[in-house]
Amino acid sequence: MAGKLPNGLNRFDSNDYVRMEHFNEQWEIIDGTIGTLKKADNTTQTAINTAAADMENALSKQISLIPNVQTVAVKRDTSLTLREMRGRTLINLLGRGGGFYTDGDGNGVADGWSTDFGRKNFSIYTNTDGSKVQVINAVANDDNQYGRRVDYMGRIPFQQGEKYVLIVEQTVENASMQGRIVVENANGEVMIEEIGGLSKTVVRTFTSTVTGRGNLRLYNFSTLGAVGWMSYKHPRIYHVDDDAMTLIASMTPEQVAEKYPYVDGMAFVDNPYIETIGANLVPRLSEWDFSSGTLIGNNTVEVFTDQAWARGATYTFDARANQIYSGSVELAGYVSADKHPYTSIEFFDSAGKSLGFNNRIPTSNGKFTFQVTSPEGAVKGAMIIACVGTGWFYWTNPMLALGSESKPYTPQQRGLWAAECNLGSFPHTGRHNDELFTGTDGKPYIAEMWEKLALNHSYSYKLDWKGPNYHTIVLDGNQIPLINSVVYGMKYDGTILRPWHTAVETGDFVWGFSTGENFYLTIAHEDSGWGANYTPSPDEIKAYFLGWRMYDNRDGRGSLYNLTDGTGNYKAFRKIQDWDGDSYTSHHAPSHSYESWIPYQLSYLRKNPVVRTVKTYETGAILSNGNNIVNVGNGIVIREKVVPRGADAADPNVQINRVDFGSAVKHKVAKFKNVYVNNTYDFMHWKVITDNDGMSYGQERLVTSRYNFEPSQAYYITYTKLATSASPVSIMVEYADTLGASAARIAQEAADLAARVSVLEFSKGEAPVVTEWVKATLINGWTPGNNRDPNFAPMYRRNGDYIEFKGSLQSGTIAQVAFHLPTALHPSYFRNTPLISTANGKDANSPATACYLNVSKEGVIVRGTTSNDFIPLDGVRVLL
Repeated sequence: MAGKLPNGLNRFDSNDYVRMEHFNEQWEIIDGTIGTLKKADNTTQTAINTAAADMENALSKQISLIPNVQTVAVKRDTSLTLREMRGRTLINLLGRGGGFYTDGDGNGVADGWSTDFGRKNFSIYTNTDGSKVQVINAVANDDNQYGRRVDYMGRIPFQQGEKYVLIVEQTVENASMQGRIVVENANGEVMIEEIGGLSKTVVRTFTSTVTGRGNLRLYNFSTLGAVGWMSYKHPRIYHVDDDAMTLIASMTPEQVAEKYPYVDGMAFVDNPYIETIGANLVPRLSEWDFSSGTLIGNNTVEVFTDQAWARGATYTFDARANQIYSGSVELAGYVSADKHPYTSIEFFDSAGKSLGFNNRIPTSNGKFTFQVTSPEGAVKGAMIIACVGTGWFYWTNPMLALGSESKPYTPQQRGLWAAECNLGSFPHTGRHNDELFTGTDGKPYIAEMWEKLALNHSYSYKLDWKGPNYHTIVLDGNQIPLINSVVYGMKYDGTILRPWHTAVETGDFVWGFSTGENFYLTIAHEDSGWGANYTPSPDEIKAYFLGWRMYDNRDGRGSLYNLTDGTGNYKAFRKIQDWDGDSYTSHHAPSHSYESWIPYQLSYLRKNPVVRTVKTYETGAILSNGNNIVNVGNGIVIREKVVPRGADAADPNVQINRVDFGSAVKHKVAKFKNVYVNNTYDFMHWKVITDNDGMSYGQERLVTSRYNFEPSQAYYITYTKLATSASPVSIMVEYADTLGASAARIAQEAADLAARVSVLEFSKGEAPVVTEWVKATLINGWTPGNNRDPNFAPMYRRNGDYIEFKGSLQSGTIAQVAFHLPTALHPSYFRNTPLISTANGKDANSPATACYLNVSKEGVIVRGTTSNDFIPLDGVRVLL
């Protein structure tokens, strides 16, 4: 009797009767099997051939990125390397005026702006992102709509025949409000007028009719009797060329505003970075912002509530409009439709306005998957875990990814490519760019075409010429690289300096020597305090560039000093922008600056471009298999060293960037990116505080329990600055798109790392930086100590991470500054060192009293004693 074999053939017994069709059936099965084997063999060979080709192709794939957020999809995990990033310089001709930052007299009108008719219906409003707007109100009893305005007068430098673009963001409270925007030339003649009643971005191009400083007027131009407010945000005017004018005509106002963002005065591409987020758009729950939730481990949140509804935790991420997001989370605590945990995705527009919640409700415990689609205008999203009903609820392993495919839980992968540098270009054409690129050794370099100067203590200055109402100043000697073109500049108050003109009649002009070796800068008498007949010394000119104005102390702090008898009598100095800020250096120029001072900024095209290495950088950007969020931004500060502090030793917490605790960082913070303990990632232990309470230096600070803080360890932070910046252009990156490219990249990166380790090992034993001894300039009656060596003045130097002192002091005023240190030697924090004050420096039996030497950015001060006869400084060292 015939039986079936495992693969379908029949097995016949010897006594079976077999017909021909039975054999044919067997052969058909055999033939079909052979065909299947051949097909499988071909598929396998194709796969082998594809893999071989993938291995043989060692070329990386290059793509172009744009500023802000975009999506990059890759088919395997790979590192990301910058190939090219070009710089850009933007000069907002309003200087810092469009920021509406301060209102010194409290009249509701930003400093630098004025109003008319004694109006009082003004205010400055601060947005959630820290930006400020000028608000102009219309009230029922107004009698003149032309007087309902703010004016920026005589400060915008226009050149006849040149082209410009004006951009203003206008918001109205209601439909009865109407705005009016007017730009006038130096003669007060209207060049453009825009009247409209919508909340919108206003963009207007124009050609200047005369050369000189013009005006900008912003109105609430609503009809009389209408009640409401209008606000103006980030007005800016940029000088552009013909190509830009043509391009602007083809763009929407929003596109123009993005291409020409607001900057404070003169700005470059500042500290650019590329941030990558892959695999999962949300991190472990330990990094979320908690409401009523409690963290268990590092990736489970527990909520117990006796309320009808509770939010457990939230995480905000960069989003894109009209995209599908797929997510999942493991839930516990589900009881019914009226008592359960759930998740929601909320999206926000660029103004921070919510675009609605997308609640996703489970039907049971366990893994819960969901999808949402982001609406038009979405730029941010927030994943929220919440619950309805009373009881205990749990969430574990949150997952969110771009695309419709639901993926298993994967921890978030974050990477960063960043470089601390400035990249410039010609402001109005965008050409002749600085270029940031990756060298063959894997490190970033700059091909630098633009020199950028801060006029401070680093330079020596001298008088070139005395004009009728200004002095012309130059550098004393060849101190800068050769100038190849126009010099661009910004004054301490944000005023944009004017270029050479046939009639240089005032201060605030700057232009280069024809030989390129130096520049001319004009300073108005009212700014410097130097009278028309007075010849300032080099030290007095330097004092001006350090923030000090001279005056005649017989005639008040606003007077001009005009004595030419050589005695120096009645000479005094005050802070340029602070009427009451005295230098306490009567009769001689102060040699120090102060924290609030912002020096002149200059930029020019170099005759001899250079290529230099970037000193501070990070090259850890990665892309994960699938869709990745890639953000190109500016203003990053990489691994700045900080010391977390509490209010006192009893405080259970410590904070970073808390102003009143003395833990503020160097720059105002926009957003913290990472915290490191030594080189270990530690962000999960810190909570970000965004309270607008004036306690943070910028928008955020960090807090953690003292239990998590180890004082003996070194803490570092990476964050973005709260400062305006131009956006980079022509951003090219590359990544490994094939197995061969991946292998080649791994080999190259290993070789680069080995080379860097070799350099580090070679340089480990090198001596620390030791500078020459510098003689201190004594003030407030202090002189070198007597009874030892009258000429042995106090001196200081840097030795590695310390400031060292030697010499001695006598006769000065206790608790007043004895001398100042240069900015580079300002210690990070207040330093206090015990000393001994004696009656003289020779007699071992001389009476002695204890005292303290205070060293800070304010200066070197002797405190804690009434004796000032002899105070030795030999051997004193304080940490920078």
